[in-house]
Amino acid sequence: MAHDRSSAGRRSLLLVGCLTLGALAAACGSDSDDGAATTTTDASEAACADAQALDTSVESLKDVDVRAEGTNGVNAALDAVKDDLAALEESVSDALKPGVNAIQDAVDELETAAESIDTEGVAPTATAVANVATTTRTLLDTIESSEC
Repeated sequence: MAHDRSSAGRRSLLLVGCLTLGALAAACGSDSDDGAATTTTDASEAACADAQALDTSVESLKDVDVRAEGTNGVNAALDAVKDDLAALEESVSDALKPGVNAIQDAVDELETAAESIDTEGVAPTATAVANVATTTRTLLDTIESSEC
């Protein structure tokens, strides 16, 4: 009879082991809801595209000849930056929102500087454009290294 107990104990242990392995396999297996991964990928792709658009509009802003084009030239380029920044704000993760806010602050400073070109000259506007470019580059580098 000792043999029967030993066999029964082994079968019980084997059954428990199989059930445990089955539960682990189910827990580690793939989820049938692939929508979350697709949504994350789509969001990352949108953020990358929006980051590229912002990069292009900031480069155009840097190319404005403030002396020749004055406030109108800065404002036209700035409008494109603001549109692209708004799109980027919608597509980036919450963790990157402070970077978007920093760019928005730099854009606000540029708007103020551009309004005073006639009285203050172009130097404050040129400095503000450089600040927008630097702040934008910081965020774009982060996006490109983590999301694109």
